[in-house]
Amino acid sequence: MAVVWQISVANYPAKSIVCGVILFGKPNPDTKTSSFSNFKYVVKTYFRKTFAEKDIVLNINNRNFPVKTNNSGYFYFETKDKIKNIEVKHSNGEIIPVLQKYPVIFDYTKSGLYGISDIDDTILISHTASWHKRLSTLFFTPVNQRKAIKLILESKLDGVFYVSKSESNLFYILSDFIRKNGLPQGLLFLSKYLHFRELLLSKKGVNYKTERLVKIVDNMPQSKFVLFGDDTQHDLKVYTSLSEKYPEKIEKIYIRQTKSKKKQHLDKYFNILDKINIPYNYF
Repeated sequence: MAVVWQISVANYPAKSIVCGVILFGKPNPDTKTSSFSNFKYVVKTYFRKTFAEKDIVLNINNRNFPVKTNNSGYFYFETKDKIKNIEVKHSNGEIIPVLQKYPVIFDYTKSGLYGISDIDDTILISHTASWHKRLSTLFFTPVNQRKAIKLILESKLDGVFYVSKSESNLFYILSDFIRKNGLPQGLLFLSKYLHFRELLLSKKGVNYKTERLVKIVDNMPQSKFVLFGDDTQHDLKVYTSLSEKYPEKIEKIYIRQTKSKKKQHLDKYFNILDKINIPYNYF
């Protein structure tokens, strides 16, 4: 049996995109509330078989479009039409059930002020800088016990995008965290679904985020953006590069300080932002 593990639709002003991940089996999407059950839940996601290299059909607004999943069960499709409803089907017409409780369709068609936010250590305490703390938190701390940073709620935004290097295995943990903490619900761009053998070998470089941010900004030419990140990885480097490319589009940058001491190597990026007059807050 195949199931849609994750599916997201972004209706942009000039086009719409749909992307998602399909798995084999009957994975339980409900996150857990005890440490041991959370550990079992997370581990199982890395042993699921993906619906790889398969022909599927996207029924969009009652019209069928053939698509093929890649080697990680991921699919992607673009259309000039606004997507109002969508179903995912096998090539024989049988519907593939969707598991998620998180919204599927997000409308970003209006011009305005939008947020683009990292997740780990930006809205969710994850201890990214320490691999053993990160894994301990991920595996043994249930989503209802994870700590939230709610700065994003203070900005009056017309919508939000979450762009994270976290793998799609964690979609339900991350989406449940957003819902349960009253954070704005927006499309989650996550990296590929990983099997356990790929977990320690997977490398997600700076370009992963940069490419996605550029696509978001390019697809929303009449809008401006507030960027939210942290100082554990490359958020400021990526955001500075984006600001140099689109100085008129970036309203402000927030970078969360994760340690007691400020990281001095970030000053070179703050100096660039000063020169191009992009406001920022290292808090």
